[in-house]
Amino acid sequence: MGEGVTKYIYDCSKNMKPFTPKDLKEAHERSKKITDYLIREGYAENTDMAGNIIMGMSEQWYEQILND
Repeated sequence: MGEGVTKYIYDCSKNMKPFTPKDLKEAHERSKKITDYLIREGYAENTDMAGNIIMGMSEQWYEQILND
């Protein structure tokens, strides 16, 4: 599964904060939701393709998918 989602675990100043097990679990859950959406909607054929899309997607689109 694409690991690009972890780029969104930032604090308000955009500095990387230390990962906790909870942070990593939440990042994995978000990644799965986004990946499933991208595959289901035809944007990606597999998890690798979805990971590449996640790496380049805007934060606005990312949040929109998570909030739907």
